[in-house]
Amino acid sequence: MNDGENNLEKLIGALRHPEPQTRLRAAWLLGVKKDAGAVAPLVKSLGENRDDPYILATIATALGMIGDIRALDEVMALLKHSYPVVRTAAAEAIGLLGNVGCAEPLKSALKDRNMSVRRAAAKALKNLTRQS
Repeated sequence: MNDGENNLEKLIGALRHPEPQTRLRAAWLLGVKKDAGAVAPLVKSLGENRDDPYILATIATALGMIGDIRALDEVMALLKHSYPVVRTAAAEAIGLLGNVGCAEPLKSALKDRNMSVRRAAAKALKNLTRQS
């Protein structure tokens, strides 16, 4: 195992650390690394951290940064989360992950009660139409 693989495994392991800040940092760094091998552990971590909106938002951001479409359904589900920070991160990530087929959930997010979510959805829709 080389240093890069070892580092990836350590970060993936840190997603289950008892300290929330460590999990948050690990998710962010996995996004920065943009390694598709982190997608499944990050998706799994969504379920394990459903009570922490900031970790969920960071995971959504990381999945968007990685850009692997396998995470799209899970990220789209976050558009319905009760916390605006999660919905905002999900909309931004969908703009990076999605395709024009993702437009309907984002159009619904344009009517969100939170301005940050509406702005993120508008930006994501613009990004999706640019990609098509």
